[in-house]
Amino acid sequence: MRVFISYSHDSTEHKNRVWDLCERLRNDGIDCRIDQHEFSPPEGWPRWCRNQVQESQLVLVVCTETYNQRYEDKGPAGEGKGAKWEGFIITLELYEAEERNTKFIPVVFSSQDAQHIPLELEGATHYDLSIPEAYPNLFCHLTNQPLHIKSEVAREIRRMPLLERRQEFSGPLWNVPLPRNPFFTGRKEKLEELGNALNSGGLAALTGMGGVGKTQIAAHFAHERRDEYSAVLWASAASQETLVSGFAAIASLLNLPEKDEKDQALAVAAVKRWLEANGGWLLIVDNASDLATVQGFIPPAAEGHILVTTQAQATGTIQAIEVRDMLPEDGAMLLLRRAKIIKPDGPLSAARAPDRDIAVQISTALGGLPLALDQAGAYIDETRCGLAGYLDLYTKQAAQLLKRRGATASEHPASVATTFALSFERVASASHAAADLLRLCAFLHPDAIPEEIFTKGAVELGPNLGPIAADPLKLDAAFAEILKYSLLRRDADAKTLGIHRLVQAVIQDGLTKEEKGQWAERAVRAVNSAFPSPEFANWAQCERLVPQALACTSLVEGYAFEFSEVARLLNSAGYYLHRRARFSDAEPLYQRALMIFEKVLGPEHPNVATSLNNLAAVHHDQGKYAGRAALPAGARRPGESAGPRAPRRGRKPQQSGGTLPRSGQVRRGRAALPAGARHLAGRPGARPP
Repeated sequence: MRVFISYSHDSTEHKNRVWDLCERLRNDGIDCRIDQHEFSPPEGWPRWCRNQVQESQLVLVVCTETYNQRYEDKGPAGEGKGAKWEGFIITLELYEAEERNTKFIPVVFSSQDAQHIPLELEGATHYDLSIPEAYPNLFCHLTNQPLHIKSEVAREIRRMPLLERRQEFSGPLWNVPLPRNPFFTGRKEKLEELGNALNSGGLAALTGMGGVGKTQIAAHFAHERRDEYSAVLWASAASQETLVSGFAAIASLLNLPEKDEKDQALAVAAVKRWLEANGGWLLIVDNASDLATVQGFIPPAAEGHILVTTQAQATGTIQAIEVRDMLPEDGAMLLLRRAKIIKPDGPLSAARAPDRDIAVQISTALGGLPLALDQAGAYIDETRCGLAGYLDLYTKQAAQLLKRRGATASEHPASVATTFALSFERVASASHAAADLLRLCAFLHPDAIPEEIFTKGAVELGPNLGPIAADPLKLDAAFAEILKYSLLRRDADAKTLGIHRLVQAVIQDGLTKEEKGQWAERAVRAVNSAFPSPEFANWAQCERLVPQALACTSLVEGYAFEFSEVARLLNSAGYYLHRRARFSDAEPLYQRALMIFEKVLGPEHPNVATSLNNLAAVHHDQGKYAGRAALPAGARRPGESAGPRAPRRGRKPQQSGGTLPRSGQVRRGRAALPAGARHLAGRPGARPP
């Protein structure tokens, strides 16, 4: 028997108590291990901690206020990394085991510490070692010895008198594990689409990222349509093992002769035969991680309906119904219901106008993700912080809130952060390039990311992703790995990608400060590589990339990037926006480009003069005639002093480092522009690169 003790280094006295407990167990014949046995493990502390948790048959979790804070990742940054790491691994193991805890045993050295048992372990028996009889009870638990000797079972079952009235059972056979969700909101169109798909083809799949509500839709559909089926059957498909167990449970529900067979494959085969021989049933295969495995459990000829939920977007011959985020108003209604601000079936209009407005803001900030909205509503309900209080807290501590799940979250116990982190970890274990692709997307504008950022910017994307991005087949393979978990959306026609804002937040939160800076810089450089010269012929391509260029301005400011590629991107995007009469968007880009050019190239460089010309031109077009004199001295033409004169009328934005074209060239350029844009081309100047 191998036992590991997970604890935090609260004090020397606390460490000594843990040492004494470990020694007592070892003296009683249990191979108990703690970190105090090691000085510096060759595999490193993170891997050592992971191996101990994963390879031990049982883990004692010594609960204190400090341990719980670190377990929940709420302690000071840089402190208690071992306890934080072990807490993360324990949470993942419980998630994989679907909250069935047979491994982790909470113990305390004081009755006061019982309140600090982590939420996931509150349902387990805990042992207060300050009580004398607690250690013998714990030892019996660890060694699987009974506390008391059971009586022998009587040879004959005692007969009860017959009931006068015969019991009758009505309704279909039913093993759906989720009760009706009183807060279920919206999704009317998806429920109708699902019903139509099952009626027409008998087989359908709800697809989408984790936390988007696939399982809740399936369960709600089952409750709503229960009376339409002779049997409603449910099996979890998180792994082949859980699927086999689910079918074995169905065999028992159906009372098939094979239900008690030790070889559960016989029970699976019996259920498939029953499905083929009977009709009018609904089978829900939930959380299918591998659709190829699921196909082996689906009877080839069936007279019932089969509904699969999966994160995978590629579903083969199964008709897919994609589940996306909720609309802001629907998300606000779910939030208000879950926070118990309105009744579970109350409309949005039942809330006060200020509450409605803030709820819509929170729904938008959370990207309409149902799991995040449920999590937020539970937090508001449990803490009574109010909608405004939650919104203010989210703007300051979003990463911490995304990790916190409500105390009553039995249907989906994993938090948003845990759900996405687990999916990302699976992607990373399968493909380093796919993981890096997600890291890059975490720093881009989340909507309509042009794929040319990866292909044209491949040289900027690092050793893992760069070579893959330059090869279309390998890049498709990386996309396919990510799409298994719906962490990206891919539009094949538009050649764009989409990523949820909360996926971005969780991925960024998992990076170190240095890694964040590295990926932010790669994002800026890749967008610059993809952004074309903003001449009229390239306007369509510029429009695709402008949202990404504007997103890069936040990265440039946040990470204080100052290199020539940044200035080139800002000047080019500013020039395009200027030419499209989006003056207020162009001006800050020109200003930032001017400052970087001057710092990197020096005040006498022609690009500085060109950038100043562009800034003066956009001021002129906004009627800011006094703006030139108001510019700082470093933002004027080389050798020019401050003065009252405004920029000369008819000034046109210029290319950085370009030369002024002759008047004939300007006239020819004007002729090539649409009528609505020619007024911007009648001024001398050259295009940016």
